[in-house]
Amino acid sequence: MMRLFLTLLFFCAVAVFPYLSYSEDLIFYRMAHNEGTVSFFNFNAPLAHPMMREIALRTLRKPFYPDLVESEYYQLSITRGVLWQGAKVVQYDYAPLSADRFRHVLWVTEDMDSVVKLEIYDNDNKLLYHAVRLSQHRASGNPVPVRNSSEQRKHYFGFTNQYTDNFLDGGMRMLFSDGLNRFSLFRAPVPEKAQSAAAMKTQDETDNKTSSKTENLIVYGNYVYNENRNGFRYTVVGTIPFENMAEMIAIIADRENTVKNSAAPEDTAQDNVSDKDADSSSDDISH
Repeated sequence: MMRLFLTLLFFCAVAVFPYLSYSEDLIFYRMAHNEGTVSFFNFNAPLAHPMMREIALRTLRKPFYPDLVESEYYQLSITRGVLWQGAKVVQYDYAPLSADRFRHVLWVTEDMDSVVKLEIYDNDNKLLYHAVRLSQHRASGNPVPVRNSSEQRKHYFGFTNQYTDNFLDGGMRMLFSDGLNRFSLFRAPVPEKAQSAAAMKTQDETDNKTSSKTENLIVYGNYVYNENRNGFRYTVVGTIPFENMAEMIAIIADRENTVKNSAAPEDTAQDNVSDKDADSSSDDISH
């Protein structure tokens, strides 16, 4: 019944808001959030949470390039001849070969210029994210992205470090992608008062962590993992499992702490990420 209702809602929206198909893309979104889901159309996104509005502005705006996906980590099924709004599209179903990333299903125009539908499922086959374009396809005109040179390719099990921002207070922001799945890692210093309070509550701890408290959340179609380490609050947001998020924090936090406590010259955060695997993409389509 719910599937039928959503289908009717899609076509009713097209009928009621035909002008949007000419002025801008009409897109319907559904995202897992906390214990439920949130749904909205992009034209009324200003009435939604700013995070939802940001997702609405970015999703389905890029062309799709299968050659830029780290395909060795996926089993790919391709279905051609799917009809959508009177045109043929191609379905790409990327099922991960291991449980360290999530499944993506895409409907793509035959010229590869536009994604008309995107679905992301976690390892429990829960639909995390759904976006579908209800307006007519219009060519984006975006250029084909250029691959990074081999010197720029820093990997974490097939995920390329797209960029790293370091801040004067020790904070950091990193983005990783394999061409489909992506995640961001954020680090921010924990205020001294908060560190003192945490230390009082964890007097039995023998290491220098401010707290071992962790937090697992699902927010607007993304997994979110939080952990305190070495005076910093680490947050990972994206489409990889919680245990892999914790592992990524350990790689960055522990290795940087080792470097800091040694006499060796300081290196950058991305230099501490392993160079496993070859090639990667410089672009991705995940939200």
